[in-house]
Amino acid sequence: DALALYTTISTSEPASATCPSTDALNPPTKDAPQNFLPHCPSFIINTTDALWEGPVADLPQFTDTYYDKNWVSHAAGDVSYQRDMAASFQALRAQLPDCKVLIKDVVCAGNDIDGYKATLVFVFESGPVAVN
Repeated sequence: DALALYTTISTSEPASATCPSTDALNPPTKDAPQNFLPHCPSFIINTTDALWEGPVADLPQFTDTYYDKNWVSHAAGDVSYQRDMAASFQALRAQLPDCKVLIKDVVCAGNDIDGYKATLVFVFESGPVAVN
């Protein structure tokens, strides 16, 4: 069976629904350029493909290069951080050696001053799970 995951990639800690912070919420910078916006979906697709298809030995360098040190992912009720990303993917790919990720949708928002956020929906397609 395929497992669909809804993943939100952001560069900040998850916000609480109760918003206990007294800091004002920052709206986007008015009239900020969005030069990266047309390239954002392909960047997300390419980096996701590299995580799942690239050489496992290259994952530490890859995650340090392409994922901000403050990167956070929220997926299926779990939270992942950049500092743990390479080791997590190495372990996951060892358990799911035939796993393929089929990206269904990517949505990007943001600007060149405040940064970008992307949300993607993907499906895992896999053969038997490797059990040690």
